[in-house]
Amino acid sequence: MNFADALLAMTHGERVRLPWWRGYWYIRKDTIVVHLKDGDEFDIRESTDILETVSYMTSDSWQLVPDHSVMHDLQQEMNELCKT
Repeated sequence: MNFADALLAMTHGERVRLPWWRGYWYIRKDTIVVHLKDGDEFDIRESTDILETVSYMTSDSWQLVPDHSVMHDLQQEMNELCKT
């Protein structure tokens, strides 16, 4: 799907990604949150390479993130919290 469709999906609570990502993007409050494969997150407006970030928006390869991928990320975060 293109980014317009991905953005619409995010406004309905979906998480989206590009096929080669292990992370995803989603909307929280009034911004897009970038969730990285290691569990770190940041506001898209804080991107250190805004040109790269914006270039992703030109892709027509956006896809919805399956629920099990999100659950896997949550399980990893819980495991890390339990280690400390």
